[in-house]
Amino acid sequence: MALDDWMKTAGINRDVPPGVQNAAAQVSQFAAQQAEALRRAQAAQQQAQQVMDQQNLSLLESRLVELTAQEQESMGSTRVVTTGGVGAQPIPIQHDRSEVLVALLPPAGGAADVVPAARHLLATSPNLRYDAGFLERAKDSDRHFAQIMERYGSVLRRLNTPKWWSAVTEAAGLSESEITQESWQGNYSAGVRDVVAVRVPEVMGVRVGDAGLRIRVTPVPGTTPADWESGLDSLRSAFNDAGVDAERLLVRTDGRGNIVLDFNDAAS
Repeated sequence: MALDDWMKTAGINRDVPPGVQNAAAQVSQFAAQQAEALRRAQAAQQQAQQVMDQQNLSLLESRLVELTAQEQESMGSTRVVTTGGVGAQPIPIQHDRSEVLVALLPPAGGAADVVPAARHLLATSPNLRYDAGFLERAKDSDRHFAQIMERYGSVLRRLNTPKWWSAVTEAAGLSESEITQESWQGNYSAGVRDVVAVRVPEVMGVRVGDAGLRIRVTPVPGTTPADWESGLDSLRSAFNDAGVDAERLLVRTDGRGNIVLDFNDAAS
């Protein structure tokens, strides 16, 4: 029987001693205090959980905003697509007095320096090391390679830097660009960005002769030899800075419509 019930029953049947009444009142008061303390503790815990959840939500929202901004900056920036120039294929370097290829400009992203052609052929075709005729011609090729590198090594290394050649032809007005737009979809956002398609004259080959350096180039469709003539001053300045005498640089065309940059630098 609960204490309160016992007190009620006792009050009906007999007088309850004062000491018992005081004790019962204290017990009831303590129980009420405990219940109130528990309620307050539960309320405080619930409030703390709500605050924590709100803080976590705020952190997640802040992180989401940060990731979205990073993605928009990365994915939304202008995309540049370059074709032509100094690209995927090795560029042959020949000498008028050599029976075989002298050197190669390696593809963009490959070796940084000019490659001797004879050693390249030996590396790719090991059976040639037993070919006496090839080995004799290879000596001649290596001799001309050394001469070419002594005189034109600086400009050939510069030419094998796609960004340099792109900048040179752009400054001379010989490249072409077109801006379009494309949609993009990321993990946190989506948008539209500009796409710049850049077409650069393609370097086809290099030759060294008695008159000096010659570079054969496939022009961007739509440009003419007159356009190259108009850009001669800019080309001369760029190649002079690259280490070759370009003061007598002329532009001509070959039988296939390619542009030939004829430096006529032998006198220097």
